[in-house]
Amino acid sequence: MKNILLVDDDRDVSQSLANLFDSDKFRFNFLEDGDKVTVYLAEHGDVDCIMLDVNLPTLSGLEVLKQIKQLNDNLPVIMISGFVSTENAIEAMREGAYEYLTKPFEIEKLVDTVNKACGYSQQQRN
Repeated sequence: MKNILLVDDDRDVSQSLANLFDSDKFRFNFLEDGDKVTVYLAEHGDVDCIMLDVNLPTLSGLEVLKQIKQLNDNLPVIMISGFVSTENAIEAMREGAYEYLTKPFEIEKLVDTVNKACGYSQQQRN
């Protein structure tokens, strides 16, 4: 079972994303703001991947990404955004993001990206 931390201030979007995945293979935990991510990671060391919205209420996703990478540089962080911003995408990748995806998501690409980030190969998914 892979543990995904999904950080997005839109609870409906978060739940919709989680519903795309096999609940036998993935367990989703949700946070609605970036200021709680480092505390969550300190308390829950079993996170396999983070999906992180760029636009959050108190702390930008890019700032949270930097904090995450200081704690664990190997933890895959998939940045998600409702706005196409080449500047944000470049900065996120420079800061160590695994991938940068924009809404509306191409479902197959999103699922494939999360599977790869969590270490599932094509054979394991079938």
